[in-house]
Amino acid sequence: MTTNLKTLPLLIASTLLTATIGYSGNIDMRVCPSVAPNLAGSLSGPGYTANAIAGLETGGCTDVGGSRFTDPTAYNSVSYFSPADITVASFPLWEGIANPAAPFAAEGGNRLTFGLIINGNGNQFSLSQLHFDMHSSDPGDVFGYWGDFATDAYGPRRQGFNGATLINSGAATQLVDRLYYVGVGGGSFWPATPADLPASLAAATAIEPYSVTVHYWLQGANNSILAETTASIDSVPEPATITFIGAGLAAFGLFARKRRRQV
Repeated sequence: MTTNLKTLPLLIASTLLTATIGYSGNIDMRVCPSVAPNLAGSLSGPGYTANAIAGLETGGCTDVGGSRFTDPTAYNSVSYFSPADITVASFPLWEGIANPAAPFAAEGGNRLTFGLIINGNGNQFSLSQLHFDMHSSDPGDVFGYWGDFATDAYGPRRQGFNGATLINSGAATQLVDRLYYVGVGGGSFWPATPADLPASLAAATAIEPYSVTVHYWLQGANNSILAETTASIDSVPEPATITFIGAGLAAFGLFARKRRRQV
């Protein structure tokens, strides 16, 4: 995977939560935003991944596994996000609460993630052709980065089907008819210690309101676009964190992190 963390102007701006544009025989692409565990530091990662793939495979961003407020492995599609939804840590954290009780005691926070469904509708394509570009409308573009999957492999988080054959391992160049991807996720805020959490949440609140936009596309020969889709999701202030906004303005530079995609 190639990822560039420099910012670029938005390639496409949209207020649609999901959008589909088809080329070359109408390859359909659909985006399903979700609030995921911080997969790099949470025990719920494999369970969430399985539930997310199951939800995406329905073709309709279907919730699987209950509610993320009672089970960290639950897959829930969302239409907005809060500061608590984009805060990760190296200490136990869930939805903005440090050292939470079970079943969240082994979690490392949350990330906004953009799941992806691609249906070739009779056309084949490969994971290696998939590219993405993500930006946010805040002044610092804390979600700004882009990349591709040319050197990646199929796996539990990026599964395809060639006819009835499941492709969940091996080179990204393998052709598939359909692809289900847990999604790129990043742009999270990172408090170093539980004592830093209030200021970190305040820093995330201080830049509201803003939106995050992701652009996925399949790239063909001579840089042609086979199919693409763009989706945006808006922030919603977290009432419990608004009182910390003064501290957040001062602490913003300490806690904002452009994070490499986790999946």
